[in-house]
Amino acid sequence: MEITVIFDPTLSRYCHTGSNKVTIDFPEGTTIQQVLDHFKIIPGEVGIILLNAQLANNETILKDKDVLQLFQVFGGG
Repeated sequence: MEITVIFDPTLSRYCHTGSNKVTIDFPEGTTIQQVLDHFKIIPGEVGIILLNAQLANNETILKDKDVLQLFQVFGGG
């Protein structure tokens, strides 16, 4: 199945395509956590996950043509 992953500017270093967006094939039944593992994203570095513009969590199972957006942990005061 084909998944598009969009990284926020800080996380784009994991993309390795020269941009912040990549479309890649994953097996049916792949979870968001498996996508994070594929890109070797440091645990805890992703703070917000959107799947097709809706909040999602690491255990969500992906479907063909899904769009996954990853945002780093936000901080401030």
